[in-house]
Amino acid sequence: MDKHYKISISLFIVILCIITTLISVGFSALNKNLNISGDVEYEYNSKLLYDVLRKEANIGTYAKEYTGDHHDSFTEEPTKSVYHWYAANDTDANTILDKWNVIFGGFCWQMIRTTDTGGVKLIYNGIPTDGTCNNTGTAQQIGTSRFNINSSSPADVGYMYNTRYVYNSKSSTLTIVLTNTSMTGSSNYYYGTGVTYSNGTYTLTGTTQDIWTNTYSSSSGLYTCKSTTDTTCATVYYIAGGTSSYMYGFEMTNGNLLNYYNTNITFGTSYTESNGIYTLTNTTTITKLDYYSNYSTYKNYYTCGDDSINCTNLKCIQSTGNYYYNSLSSTSNNYIYAKGFTYNNVTDTYTLSSDRYEAWELTGTDKTNLATHHYTCLNDTGTCQTLSYVYYVSRPAIYYINLTGGKSVEDAIDEMLYNDNVNTTNSDIKISIDYWYQNNMTSYASYLEDTIFCNDRSQSNATTNGWNPDGGSVNTEMYFNYNSLSCTNDTDKFSVSNSKAKLTYPVGLASRKEMILLNNNNLRKTGQNYWLDSPSNFFNYVAYEETIYSAGSRSTSFVYNSCGVRPVVSLKPGMEYVVGDGSKDYPYEVYIFPV
Repeated sequence: MDKHYKISISLFIVILCIITTLISVGFSALNKNLNISGDVEYEYNSKLLYDVLRKEANIGTYAKEYTGDHHDSFTEEPTKSVYHWYAANDTDANTILDKWNVIFGGFCWQMIRTTDTGGVKLIYNGIPTDGTCNNTGTAQQIGTSRFNINSSSPADVGYMYNTRYVYNSKSSTLTIVLTNTSMTGSSNYYYGTGVTYSNGTYTLTGTTQDIWTNTYSSSSGLYTCKSTTDTTCATVYYIAGGTSSYMYGFEMTNGNLLNYYNTNITFGTSYTESNGIYTLTNTTTITKLDYYSNYSTYKNYYTCGDDSINCTNLKCIQSTGNYYYNSLSSTSNNYIYAKGFTYNNVTDTYTLSSDRYEAWELTGTDKTNLATHHYTCLNDTGTCQTLSYVYYVSRPAIYYINLTGGKSVEDAIDEMLYNDNVNTTNSDIKISIDYWYQNNMTSYASYLEDTIFCNDRSQSNATTNGWNPDGGSVNTEMYFNYNSLSCTNDTDKFSVSNSKAKLTYPVGLASRKEMILLNNNNLRKTGQNYWLDSPSNFFNYVAYEETIYSAGSRSTSFVYNSCGVRPVVSLKPGMEYVVGDGSKDYPYEVYIFPV
């Protein structure tokens, strides 16, 4: 074999060995700086804010990857994983509080999660002090605001809203049987087993003196002037019984004695009616003192309000207490309820369907009947130009909305929550946030992505609550969804690029789900209550929005209450920090290109 040929082979083998060694060393060095998670690689020393969270999640320390549904852009499909801070305990939370701080646009922020487009969502955290972000309490919010000035319609949970169907109610009358008098537990009053009256003065007889907390459990049948010094008085109290805070019985004046006050009441389990005269049947007559001990017996009974068995204004007992009963008058509340209706657009008249029943709306099993018979004209004819829909019953009241022009409850719900033009009026809190952004952040708009801020008004119990005419329980209020990062309806996906829910600026509020993902109150708390953008429920007659309570727990608040405002923005993909370690004293500082 030629000598030169042998040298060439040997040289080739040497070079091949060197290349193999370099490749091996190179991969070893590369692996020290790369973390591989699925099909994603990134440098551990990356200064992308997105990678700060991704690294934590892949190490498995203080962040996690979100595996549920998510969709952060109105115009783009998800392309990136979502990572969020996660504290398993208070110790982890305190560590994260010193890892997620960012200075951007002259303000302090906290990174709460990444977006599925590669951006990072930030929640407002105040103004820096000498380059640090150690703010607490009110300094962590731009101010306070109502969510909405209006609260009496389901529409009022909207970040923007349009048509409002407001609640109406009808309540029963409170009838006092015995007086209830507040008692001071430590007062050392005189009590008597009897009383006499002469010349404008009652005098206790058989007196003892003791504090009320020692007396109330055996006070039945005693008299008192409610005095620690006198056994005579112009007004004396007869005691039927009591609690540690209240005395129940009769307040006696003008020389009248017990028999004057302890009159009879007649109750009946049923009644008959003829020419507007109601007659009680299956009756029981008791004294007012008897009522104190047996009041629960007479729920859903009927009475004329005294010892009569005939009257023109019969009452039905809706709820009872040891000194009162709530009643509905048959002459004004005996209504027809139906499953549906027809509408005559010539006469502008509703007529209840034939599947109907007539009842006093809160009696007996009517709550069950109302679950399938929500419509009423609030009369006993079944025809009207304003139709009422009963969505909730809370004794002693019914709650309903009024419908006109042939509209149904489905039409009303659509106009309040789902219609394409549902977003025409700004809420109070949107006005506040937009004003703040306009005055502070417009110079930094090019660094922000157009992400979705979800004001999810889809109902979580639409088939079971009282707004469902086909079987919704009038014991169940309307609840809204808030357990996903994927917003249900386009009209709730607030974004600069969404014409149906169009934001003026790329700024909004955090959602309840984003706060849940943090998993610890210490990560959420500021010492102040602040708003989220997630509707909670419409209960009885008021709209509630989700909030974070001052101690960090998730809570709700009437939309007209004043709570803190913490705007949220989303940095575009590719945004890096130039200095900082994320701590409060040395926050990540986002690089802003010169203009």
